[in-house]
Formats: sequence, C-alpha cells, structure tokens
Amino acid sequence: MYRIQQLVKVFLQLVVGIFEVFNTARSFGELEERIQRLSQQTTAELLKLGLEEIDRRLAADRDKRQLENLGKRERTIVTTAGEIRFERRYYRDKAGRNVYLLDEALGIEPSKRVSPRLNKMMLEMGVEMPFRKAAVLIGYLVPGISAMSVWHEVQRCGEKAKQEAEEIKRRIFEDGEVPVGKREVAQLNIEADGVLIRQQRSKQRHAEVKLFVGYEGKEGEPKRLRNRRSVAGVGDSEAMWEETCALFSHEWRLSERSEVKIGGDGAAWIKDGLEVFPGASYHLDHFHLRKRLAGQCSKRQRQAN
Repeated sequence: MYRIQQLVKVFLQLVVGIFEVFNTARSFGELEERIQRLSQQTTAELLKLGLEEIDRRLAADRDKRQLENLGKRERTIVTTAGEIRFERRYYRDKAGRNVYLLDEALGIEPSKRVSPRLNKMMLEMGVEMPFRKAAVLIGYLVPGISAMSVWHEVQRCGEKAKQEAEEIKRRIFEDGEVPVGKREVAQLNIEADGVLIRQQRSKQRHAEVKLFVGYEGKEGEPKRLRNRRSVAGVGDSEAMWEETCALFSHEWRLSERSEVKIGGDGAAWIKDGLEVFPGASYHLDHFHLRKRLAGQCSKRQRQAN
C-alpha cells in the first residue's frame, strides 16, 4: 500500500505541475521546455522508486544464511532524466566480501556515475563533434552536462576498449590462441590510411592516427561496404597491425583458400600488414592509383612535347 501511495503522489505532482504550466506559460517554447522538465522529474522519481523496489525484492528473496544485511548506502547516478539519488542494501557474504545485489542484478558498474543510456548518448556525440558542442546539445535534454563530463566518458570507454583489444592481441600473439571467427569469408579487403591530428599538452605537436577498415565487398548504389569493421589507434605499425589482425580474426574466419587484399596510399607502414596476414596481397587504393596514373600520363605528355 505504501508503494502505491508513493506512485500516486508522483503522478499527482506531475498533474499539478502541468496545470501550473498551462496557466503561466507565455510562449510555445516555454510550454515545451517546462513540460519536458516536468516529465523528466517524474521519470527520475519513477526510476528511483523502481530501483528501490527491485532492491527490496532482492533482499526478501536472498539466502539469509549466505548474505548478512549491513544496512543501506546512497548512490547517485546521472541519467537522461537528470540526477537521481537512491538507497540500496549492501551485504557481507561468507567470504567477507561486501555485496550489492541491486548493482549485480542490473549490471551497475562500481563508481560509475553515468547511466548506460546517457553514456551511449555522450559517446555518440563525443566522437562526432567537439566536446563543448556535444555538451551543449545534450544539455537541452539533461541539464548540467559539461564538456569535461563528455570528455571523461569518451576517455574512459576508449581506455576500456584499448585494454580489451590488448588482451585479445596478447592471447593470440603471445599465448598462441587461435580465434574462431564468426563469419567465413572467401575474400577480405583491408584499407589502411593515416591521419595527422594536432595534440594538446604534448611535446609532439602532431600524431598520426592509423585507420584500418575491413570489409567483404561492395554492394548497392551508391556502393556501400558490406559487413564493415574498423580499427583506429596511435602506435607503431607492427602493434597496430597485430591489433587489427586480432580483432578482425574474431569477426572473420580465414582459411587457406581465403584471399586477403590490403590497400593503401603507398605509405611504407601499410605494407607491414603483409607480415601479419600471410599470403595477403598489396595494392594501391583506387584514388591514389588514379592519381599516380594521371601523374604519369601528364609527365609523358610533357616529355613528348
């Protein structure tokens, strides 16, 4: 009964707030923004109630002989509905570990202050535009998100992805693990290129980001890459080719009959891929091939004249 009363109270507050907006809003923009904020506040309250209700059920269903209830602790998470604060129980198991059943049940990572949905939004925008611009756009939905917050989430997820890639590479090139790709392919195309970027707070003003794109072929009109996978990073060519090979090997299952074609702009480091993919062939990509052919034709025409 108490939880029903809480839900009724939340919705009554929403209704009262909506009628207040109806009576005082002076423009469509104000009406839209205030209704959105009220909806977000209601969503945040429902999230809080939902988390605490799930925690209550987990507490009731737990094995009391294995988990000793030590009380409650508050946690704060920023969501697409704004910041929420909720309490959940923590326990001590027979091994002496502190356990949060709610966190384990819902996959809430320790010390993480951003919800998965907001995290996804920050990553999608953070890798496509400047962090300040991403923060401004997200702020229309979630007030209080700073450029530094977007930067932090991008850096944190990037570091996690880097560690996972390093672990995959270590298992293959150091432990000799043979990965089993998900898709068998007769021909794998790999295009590699380097892009110079400016660095801040570094002795080197520029760094080269190495880009690798693997795909099975082209289809449709305009042409699109089929089953495209990408790898990017800053590092020496050998390390980056090994990382690319490790990640691509988990996607594609290459046999002795599989053909691997590596394309690039002629840079020496791109040809290092031939050492990582035995039996692979190298060729200039179409853009640079046309450029060189045009240059040779122009040169011969000048010599003829």
